[in-house]
Amino acid sequence: MSYGIKVAIEGKDVSSADPNDFTIHSAYNTLKVAKEGYGTMSLPDSTVNYQSDHVDITHNLGYKPFFLAFYHIDDGAYDLWFPSPSVPYNAGGAAGIGYYFGSGYTHPNTNTVRLSFDILDRAALDVPYKYYVFIDPNKEAWSE
Repeated sequence: MSYGIKVAIEGKDVSSADPNDFTIHSAYNTLKVAKEGYGTMSLPDSTVNYQSDHVDITHNLGYKPFFLAFYHIDDGAYDLWFPSPSVPYNAGGAAGIGYYFGSGYTHPNTNTVRLSFDILDRAALDVPYKYYVFIDPNKEAWSE
């Protein structure tokens, strides 16, 4: 390819023929974001019973796309973004009192992604989240 967009990795030459020498190369597909967003899930008190809730994200692509999601925990001991899905983990909390939190996602149909949150042994918690839905270049998703 003698034209297009190429961004070489630092220390590599842009005229290289090795595609591994580039961060972006227009001759090769890269992930393209169809939809992104954020919100906050309010989980109720779970000190007695396990609690689960979800948010449905409608993308209307007509297929089950690649999806990335992250959630944020800030409870005094942790102030981190975690990837979803994640297996339940024991978060010690500021007072050393443990609780379990996990997340995941499913595709209930070809136009929706469901982001789920699960919690046990924790007072009510607001969980900020952000997500990215990606186009599948093999589905001709850019035809609109």
